[in-house]
Amino acid sequence: MSGSNKSEVKNKSKLQESPLYSKSLRKNTTKSLTITSGFVSKSTLLPKIIKFINKYLYNLPVFGIGAVLDRYTNNFTIYSSSEDKKRYLEYDESAIFANFGCGAFSHNKWQNFDYPGISKYYKAILGKPYKDYTPINLTKENLKIPFNDNSVDLIYLSHVFEHLGEGPGIKLFEEFHRILKTNGIVRIAIPFVDRLIFNSSILNKQENIPEIEKVSSTISSVTEAFADANNLDSNEILKIARESNFDLKDIETQLKKKFTNLLVFDPGNPDRHIVYWNELKLIELVKKTGFKKIYPLLKGHTFAKPFENISLFDNTEPHLSIYFEIVK
Repeated sequence: MSGSNKSEVKNKSKLQESPLYSKSLRKNTTKSLTITSGFVSKSTLLPKIIKFINKYLYNLPVFGIGAVLDRYTNNFTIYSSSEDKKRYLEYDESAIFANFGCGAFSHNKWQNFDYPGISKYYKAILGKPYKDYTPINLTKENLKIPFNDNSVDLIYLSHVFEHLGEGPGIKLFEEFHRILKTNGIVRIAIPFVDRLIFNSSILNKQENIPEIEKVSSTISSVTEAFADANNLDSNEILKIARESNFDLKDIETQLKKKFTNLLVFDPGNPDRHIVYWNELKLIELVKKTGFKKIYPLLKGHTFAKPFENISLFDNTEPHLSIYFEIVK
């Protein structure tokens, strides 16, 4: 093989290592054992066990383990902390990692923040305030995240942004920009509602698709974007979607006429999806808040090695999700 061909092969191999190159997740594998049971998403004891494992067993030499509770797939996973620790070697011991909207997430290198739980189960998975997580209302006016300027290395935000209004969302990213170090990364996962509504539009364009299937798909996609649409009957949702030509912005406009608080966070019902985000809206958000760039990515594809542990990250509804990394 000639020298020039060897160089081309070498360069291609290097390109394939990029997180922008679509590839298998085999290299993201962390040795692990997963148990799947309906008990996982019901138990209020299991979250305590997981927190105990991550606090006391993660740092054991050689045989250390970490634990994950994935309530969306009923999975309880034990993974090798020795392998996980390797992903943090490029960071200082003083590095700060922050997870906002943490839910059941537990890792002793990460600081957790979330809105205080309302249900007994959500309180259980969060744990004790100011011990297992720091209570925070990300929609609070004049939000001030408790970190110094330019002090945080990585931020994780998974299926949180759709629960915040656009105004609070902009303010939140202004705060993220303030606290992140230069070249720090925000990894964000959001529902891929553009794709869902597009799928519904494809069904509705076909004469041979039964009406009940068109209705089912349309209700699912619209209510995934706007939870308040659940208060309408199926025919009304279908009518709004069709009259809006399955355009989310137009659907939002129609729903705002029916629900004055459509885009307003409700402290008594924090699970509501009240605003949709997509690639174009996030690009504008990045420009407004001073970040340098945004990368659309896939599950497990990342510029920051800690996020390569797919036993721990990107577990919330991956089949409905799209991922981005935003760089300061």
